[in-house]
Amino acid sequence: PFFHISHNFRYDHLIEDAMHVLRTNNTLQKEIQSYDNQWYSMKMMPYRTNENLINGVVITFINITEIKRSNEELAITSFAVAHSPTGIFITDHQGKIKYINQKFMEQKHAPKEVFGLHLYDLYTKNLGVKRFPKIWNEVYRGEKWNGEISYVQEGGETVWEQLALMPVKNDQDEIIHYIGLSEDISQRKQSEMMLKNSEMLSALGQLAAGIAHEIRNPLTSLKGFLQLMMQEETYKKEYMDVMMSEFNRLELIISELLILAKPEVVKYENKQINLILQDVCTLLHTQAILKNITISTDFEEKLPVVHCIEKDMKQVFINMVKNSIEAMDDPGSILVVSKFDPDTNQVVVQVIDEGKGMPKDRLTRITEPFYTTKEKGTGLGLMVSHKIISNHKGSISYDSEEGKGTTVEIRLPLS
Repeated sequence: PFFHISHNFRYDHLIEDAMHVLRTNNTLQKEIQSYDNQWYSMKMMPYRTNENLINGVVITFINITEIKRSNEELAITSFAVAHSPTGIFITDHQGKIKYINQKFMEQKHAPKEVFGLHLYDLYTKNLGVKRFPKIWNEVYRGEKWNGEISYVQEGGETVWEQLALMPVKNDQDEIIHYIGLSEDISQRKQSEMMLKNSEMLSALGQLAAGIAHEIRNPLTSLKGFLQLMMQEETYKKEYMDVMMSEFNRLELIISELLILAKPEVVKYENKQINLILQDVCTLLHTQAILKNITISTDFEEKLPVVHCIEKDMKQVFINMVKNSIEAMDDPGSILVVSKFDPDTNQVVVQVIDEGKGMPKDRLTRITEPFYTTKEKGTGLGLMVSHKIISNHKGSISYDSEEGKGTTVEIRLPLS
């Protein structure tokens, strides 16, 4: 009897549908669900004998539960991709664009006929990203790439983009697609630049008093020797040697101040970290002396060069040494160390002080924006420093104990 079958389904018209097929001789197809939550593709066809007479109904049930579940998941995934706040695109194995979501089209000043356009042409010819050939070569070899790129719009505005490119491979390890995730981070970059400039101005303001004192010392010496020579009306070489030494010191101080004050040019160069550290120590020497603090150095000779932005590195090191000076209420010393770690292929810089130290709960918060333990601090210095080191693919760590001091360790890759 039919009801032996029909009572298993969440469907009450099985018998009626069979009778309908018998009357009309038409095929009927539906998706129905059983009480054990299985889905079936049901097909009803009139059964014809060899004499071409309708002699019954043939009903087939094909279990499509997995297909149904996959389709539902695919629909959800497609909706999420299409309405994602991140720009998403998919290319074929050659790199020609086959799919883009709405967000990607909104944030790209790309041609309307973007489908079929090679990703290489989009970024190099249409957007003018100079770095993209190198990026594409890396991805084309089957490697993932994630980083920041920039390009200039027609109006002259610079657009910053966080881009991730990933190859999709089949079971034979062959690339069949490329997936890209794109996010416009121009606003974030502008905010970061404002924070860096704010912190730089704060640092310059605090350094001003120390630099004025540092400049006054050699000026006093120069004035005194000139007065002696004018009174004696004679030229003395020993006076001139001292005066030339003081002039050189003035020139060094002023040049360091100009490096900090001049407009930022983002240019990575191979630099000796020891020379940058020495300049920073010289710049902060007077500020340390005013608090009876000595700054000593322990630099490893023949240190490998680091590919970095010199101005940014100086800002980080100034922040670290200045923080150590301000953390010490009593006379003491600060040790600045540089060395090479062959295990990680990194240059390591340590700033070790004998200050108040910090409890563990403060250490976990010191990089938060506007969190500060100083009376006149901005709470931005360490956050900016961490961002700079992160841009250089490095890291910063802290080891501190209350009453004993703090050690800051900065690690920088060679390239």
